[in-house]
Amino acid sequence: MGTNFYWKTVGTGRTTLANGIEIDHTIDRMDPVYHIGKRSAAGLYCWSCRVSLCREGESQIHYGGGPQRREERWYDACPKCGRKKGGRDLDAETGVGHACSFTWAQIPHKVRRVCEERPQESLIEDEYDRSYTGEEFLKELRFCPIVFTDSIGRFFS
Repeated sequence: MGTNFYWKTVGTGRTTLANGIEIDHTIDRMDPVYHIGKRSAAGLYCWSCRVSLCREGESQIHYGGGPQRREERWYDACPKCGRKKGGRDLDAETGVGHACSFTWAQIPHKVRRVCEERPQESLIEDEYDRSYTGEEFLKELRFCPIVFTDSIGRFFS
């Protein structure tokens, strides 16, 4: 199960989003003008080697095609260094552990720039109505080493 992120809106009627675009509050939340993207669980990942443990590659982490049994879809250890799950150091971003992917609805560097320019301002909200400052959102992205940009400008959920 993933989490969708949106530019935060204030009040009713028309508003200007943090990215400078003016919208009407009746706009669909999944409109790529408003929708920033979606974070999804992406399985095991070697943070040392920067590689997914999905045998079919990063592009297939969210698809059930191919072998269905877990042991057939995922390596038991990193295919590059041989590290096994456990002992992941979040601060150093090393070892094998769980990771997320982020599927962008907007151009990543433009979103990052707004967040970097306004780090203490509440700019973003998720589908559960949690708010994030620019800095907090950028911290969330550090757990998303797998990035998909093929949905930029498209409606998706």
